[in-house]
Amino acid sequence: MRPRHLLLLLANTLSFALWTREAHARIDLRAQLEASVAADDSPPVAGNYEIYFDLRPQLALTEVGPRHALRVGYTLLAGLHPFRSNEDTLGNRLELSGLFSLSQRNTFLLTGSLLETSLAGLTLVTPTATTTGVAAPLGTAYFVEARARAEIATEVNPLWRFSLASTFDTLRPLNSDVASLLTTSYDVDSTLSFERSFQHDAGALRLRGDFIDYPVHHGAVALPDGTIDANGVISPQREIFLGGITTRWRRDYGRSLSSELEAGALAVVDLATPDKKATLVAIVPVGVAALHYVEPGYQVNLSLSRQVQSNVFLGQTFVVNSVALMGSLPIPGAVAHFVAAASLAYQHETLVDQPGVIDAWLVDTSLFWIVRDDLQLFFRYQLIDQLADATVATPLPSVVRNVVMLGLIGTFSTEKGAPVSFTPAVRADRTDGGALR
Repeated sequence: MRPRHLLLLLANTLSFALWTREAHARIDLRAQLEASVAADDSPPVAGNYEIYFDLRPQLALTEVGPRHALRVGYTLLAGLHPFRSNEDTLGNRLELSGLFSLSQRNTFLLTGSLLETSLAGLTLVTPTATTTGVAAPLGTAYFVEARARAEIATEVNPLWRFSLASTFDTLRPLNSDVASLLTTSYDVDSTLSFERSFQHDAGALRLRGDFIDYPVHHGAVALPDGTIDANGVISPQREIFLGGITTRWRRDYGRSLSSELEAGALAVVDLATPDKKATLVAIVPVGVAALHYVEPGYQVNLSLSRQVQSNVFLGQTFVVNSVALMGSLPIPGAVAHFVAAASLAYQHETLVDQPGVIDAWLVDTSLFWIVRDDLQLFFRYQLIDQLADATVATPLPSVVRNVVMLGLIGTFSTEKGAPVSFTPAVRADRTDGGALR
């Protein structure tokens, strides 16, 4: 992304923040620098560790008023390779989150992000306790990913609530790293939910519609006569529609522990068949079983799920069976203030419309030493072990990667206390749902 384009987008975002400002709003300016030394065994030859410096300066502006909360953040992602300066990387991340109380019964949530980085830094962008396994190729290709989510919720009465949420996700490669097989893709996913609350429970009926477009992907293709077609068709255009219904039940056990059960089915429809007729590919049972433990300073989530998801990095749609344990908590009894965070996940992914399987393990752990409120030292280790089926027409990537990081995080904030949260609620009573409830 060109610098002037990024500055223009940042200026427009800040203008929106000022336009929505309320009287008596509290404003927090937060500056943060994360600097670390990292060892990575994936580039350029697997098994040989490469040492580099990872720098991430961040600037965020948060405003909280009686009827709204808004956050705008920018992060520079820099990887400096002292022994291979030609492999230095530079990326950008712009984030916007807003929560607005339109009336006593209506709320509006808006989140968006624009990420420009390389595949090598993809799994290190998010904090340890929120990392999820995402099957992706390995390489040096740069890409831009744009995500946006909007949700409007209405409290019909104290017992009934309905919401409409839409998510847009698109990816565009920026250079021609053929080995990565990155391609442009689009995904628009909408969910309509009707929820009934009880004393300690909440039951919901959810309708989902998801349109996924993978445009034709051109690249170098080997021909039968041994020659290479530099602009051959790696994969044709595909249009997929996912539609279905699920039921969800959430229950609270005290103030910290809650459970979630969801079950239903999704129909997978191919919209780009040669005869231009919609074809039912499969009806896939889907579901989630999860336990959540949340209280100040503690967060643990254990989940078992089966979902149908698009993968914008591979340009494919998968049935994903996964089990994951994610969380962060202080270490009790320590002389100093230590916090541990971890994400452990296993995924078994099968292509929804053709043969192809990916089995992936993710281990992501961090240990933070809180030296003082504005200074932390940390150690982070991440393992990605991704085994894929290479016999299909479009080979899927197999990856084994180990990354070790040692660094510090310095923070300056004009307001004391934890940053405002814009994450959706997981409890039935929705008391964990961010700045406004």
